Amino acid sequence: MVLLQFFRRNRSIYSGFSRMDYLNVKISDTSAQFRISFQLVDPNSNFLRVFDFTRPMAETCEATELKIKRTMEKTLAKQYKRLKKTSDEMNITIKLSDNPNKSLISTLDILKDSEYPVEIFNKTYSIVWNTPSVISLKIIKCILVGFPCYPVTKLENADESLAKFKWFRSITSLSKEQQKNVVYERQWTERGKKCLKPMKITPPDETNESQWCFIGGSSSYLPTTEDVDHWLLVECIPKNKDTEGQPFRTVSPVVVSAGPGKCPFEDRHKFTKERVSNLGLRVVTYNLLADLYVNKQFTYCPPYALEIAYRKQFFLKEIIGYNSDLVCLQEVDTKVFDGDLKPRLHLEGLPGIFDKKGGQVSEGLACFYRTDKLRLLQTESFTISEGLQERPIFRRVWETVCRNEKLKNRVLQRTNALQAHVFELIERPDRWLIVGNTHLYSHQDADHIRLLQAGLGMLYFEDLVNTLELKAPDKEIALIFCGDFNSFPSNGVLELMRKQHIPPDHKDWTSNVDEAVEDLPLINPIRMESARGTPLYTNYTDDFKDCLDYIFYQENRFNVSQVVPLPSEEVLSANVGLPSVVFPSDHVSLVADLTWVTNKGS
Repeated sequence: MVLLQFFRRNRSIYSGFSRMDYLNVKISDTSAQFRISFQLVDPNSNFLRVFDFTRPMAETCEATELKIKRTMEKTLAKQYKRLKKTSDEMNITIKLSDNPNKSLISTLDILKDSEYPVEIFNKTYSIVWNTPSVISLKIIKCILVGFPCYPVTKLENADESLAKFKWFRSITSLSKEQQKNVVYERQWTERGKKCLKPMKITPPDETNESQWCFIGGSSSYLPTTEDVDHWLLVECIPKNKDTEGQPFRTVSPVVVSAGPGKCPFEDRHKFTKERVSNLGLRVVTYNLLADLYVNKQFTYCPPYALEIAYRKQFFLKEIIGYNSDLVCLQEVDTKVFDGDLKPRLHLEGLPGIFDKKGGQVSEGLACFYRTDKLRLLQTESFTISEGLQERPIFRRVWETVCRNEKLKNRVLQRTNALQAHVFELIERPDRWLIVGNTHLYSHQDADHIRLLQAGLGMLYFEDLVNTLELKAPDKEIALIFCGDFNSFPSNGVLELMRKQHIPPDHKDWTSNVDEAVEDLPLINPIRMESARGTPLYTNYTDDFKDCLDYIFYQENRFNVSQVVPLPSEEVLSANVGLPSVVFPSDHVSLVADLTWVTNKGS
């Protein structure tokens, strides 16, 4: 309580930079080191920054003082040189203790037993222990008017939901000469470094309060036209239920740019302004186009619009605007999930589950769910080819595959995965929902592989339903299966879902003659239907256009109450194909509202 009262007396509550005059000492039970951090305001240069030192547990107090002093001298020398001041004016003083034996006693032992306040630059700092702190704070590398700008934070001893943020805009903007330099930088990237190399543009000093004006105080900021060509600065004050930590700030790596104007997904948002009722579920499936697959094939798209820093602004805003209950994503970059999708959608009440594909790729499947409507009961993910070899429920299919060595080798090389999540409806605990998410093999001669993978998926869900019914016979169980199935409407995957049977002589089994699947009928006991039907296009590039993505739902458990219209071909082709400056992926998202019904039929 005494510590909390100290913060309430000393913290700065105003629209400018926050300052706290204390030295924070952090000790970890699992580390042989401790950390010291404090905020410095140099009276000679008005330089403000946070210093953070990691030191050995046994280091003497005198050695710690010397290390801090030398680091501060090196850091401040650059600031003094910029201000044309001499290093003699620094006069740095560091006094962690007045103990005459500090050359023999460890810093930690002295600080623990001492009531003596720390002196830095003739300023007094009170000692506090293990307070909340900011480990890292970054602003996204692409800031566009009309697209929320948010910080990526890593906190320690803090509750992310309690952190406070302040946003500032630089007083000055880019000069005309600097604006030209931004153009040079873009040309430098787009033309393969065959034009004038840009010079580095230095943003305003983040420590100089006079160069920044306060513009907002929330966890994200929506840039306006007034912000164009200005830098942004964000300050984070970490908190937990007991206290606040030292403020930490960072400047955006780029200035705010004008956005592309109205985006096609904004017309689709008109259908999703309100959330669906408690008995309904709004479902989204979306292939985001993983960064590692962005290559030279999309020559019609400007290179800057292919950058993941640019594209993720679009699919984040698009997904959030659908007000959905379930979001199934494919081709999700691991870094994008951890740094963008997970923290941003969690703020919207949509925590996420990510599972990487097999092999060495850094992308996979993600599912986000609305916590005030769905309670997660269990989740599982597996690589389909590994499951084929290991799971008894797939033995019949595995024996068939093993009869053809070429087929076996190709199937086992595939790293496609399947996600499966079981939810309980919060308003109706007697109803359990299974949600599947997948991305099937994409090669053009692999209809047989995709049909095998889809068939294995439905065998798995059949077994899962049976297991859950034995475990909870009083529950009503339903299935939704989403993803990029890479399968045309005329292929066997849709037939398996709708007609529930694939004969052994189906045409897909011989899509590759050398790898033909022989004598393998497939039975699917769960009749599924496509919520969006079979639109002309869910994937649209300059050389390929077709329907590949589906939201399959259990036909006797749901009615479709709404499907969000897809962009017209005129809109899709406006910039030749996807992706483009207004479409972040080569796929479009599918959005459908499903209503759970009972006694609809067997």
